[in-house]
Amino acid sequence: MRQSDVTVRMAKNQEDGPHVEAIMAKLDFFQWDDFKIDWSDIEPNWLVAEVDDEFVGCIQVAPARPIGRIEILCVDPDLPQKATYLVAKALIDQAVGTVKMYGAQAVSSMIPYRYADYLHGALNRDWVEIDDGAMILRRLV
Repeated sequence: MRQSDVTVRMAKNQEDGPHVEAIMAKLDFFQWDDFKIDWSDIEPNWLVAEVDDEFVGCIQVAPARPIGRIEILCVDPDLPQKATYLVAKALIDQAVGTVKMYGAQAVSSMIPYRYADYLHGALNRDWVEIDDGAMILRRLV
């Protein structure tokens, strides 16, 4: 697999929402039991990655100025290590580019402790660790 084999595009509401939900569940992202999130309205804040028209990953993009955010990078855990790296790189590069096009001067993100290898990779690619903490969630509806 090569980087050029990975296609990154903006997620489509009805088509990609179930895929985003499924990959997040596959990665045990849902550590809560009672939240029923409606994934049918995810445009324009999610990018998805495909290889050979198969959904293999996603990332949330929150453009803002002066600091944008990218969050919730999810790559199919069944992919080989090299493919995982290429998909993650493609999603991050496109997410950073999207935030930059919006006018951000910097981009921030949170990497869960269980993905220490992602943190190591980011620190080797000009990211700077600025703090640590807990990712929290509150139901709004």
